[in-house]
Amino acid sequence: MEETSDLSLRTLRLICLTVVVILGIILILNHTPIMPTNFTQIDETFMDVDGIAVAVLFFAAFVASYFLSFVRRWFQRITYILFYFNAIYAILFAYATAFEPNQAAALTIALPVISVVFRSVGALVGYVVFYMVGVSIALLVSPYSQLDRGTVFGFLLGASMVYFFILRSRLVLENQLRQSNKNLDTLFREFSDAVFLLDVAAMKIKDCNNKARALFGFTSTKEFVHKTLSSFMVNSALQPDTKVLENELTQKGFMNQEIQYKAVDGRQFWAETVIRYLDIRGKTMYFLHLHDVTERKKEEEATKAHSEEVERLNKLMVGRELHMIELKNDNEAMKKELAALKNVNS
Repeated sequence: MEETSDLSLRTLRLICLTVVVILGIILILNHTPIMPTNFTQIDETFMDVDGIAVAVLFFAAFVASYFLSFVRRWFQRITYILFYFNAIYAILFAYATAFEPNQAAALTIALPVISVVFRSVGALVGYVVFYMVGVSIALLVSPYSQLDRGTVFGFLLGASMVYFFILRSRLVLENQLRQSNKNLDTLFREFSDAVFLLDVAAMKIKDCNNKARALFGFTSTKEFVHKTLSSFMVNSALQPDTKVLENELTQKGFMNQEIQYKAVDGRQFWAETVIRYLDIRGKTMYFLHLHDVTERKKEEEATKAHSEEVERLNKLMVGRELHMIELKNDNEAMKKELAALKNVNS
């Protein structure tokens, strides 16, 4: 399901990128401007705004959102949004008189789309290559004063340095974490024994691996979700009480118990059940490890039955021997009595 989701996301990104490329080509080749050819009003608006104040404001907001992204993950989206709003600002500021209106429109549309279409690393590369090169060329050919060029270029360089050197390391760590989570998920799914994740409050199944599905005879994880594990126990009374379980986990760190379960086809089996606490993204859950011990239980029962049979036979043999000894003693006593009678008669 996760692979299908990734495939759909890649397809959506590819479609979005294709549409933007086609739109950009149409805008650049179209000789009828879709934007006003007279940029005087836009020009005056930008010139009325203190370039340094705008640069500092954007830069401060960008840095603040970056550091806040360590506290709340969604702040990083604000970082990207601010960054690409600044890109649009710089494009309009620098390209207003340097390029044709449609070219400016195409570039303005393309920049924010980069953050949507590509993954984080792709957005980084796209920004550095496209924004740095494109805006730098535009600044060189723009008729603005050296102060305005310096203001925009200074902010451009500062923001790029922060994004490229600081946020890049964060993205690298995120990629490593994503890969680590993927490896852990693969290990969880392909583990040789059945494992479950249970909600602590309701004791309901939240997830399980492939072995768990096969052991209980299910074809998908959805058939397990929101069910309690006690519903699959032959004797549901064996499920430990919540308070007893919590005390056991607090004192020992785990709880071990052999429980007999039943599969959907009616087959019964024994499993050694180990329960532990597991923290997943800040949420505490029960981690259950089930090891099938049905064959071992059968061997134990066979051994026990054999031992009982041997013990029964031993008791039988011992009883027979005792009975023989008693008979022998009785015979000896009778012989003595007969001998005594003969002596009396004689």
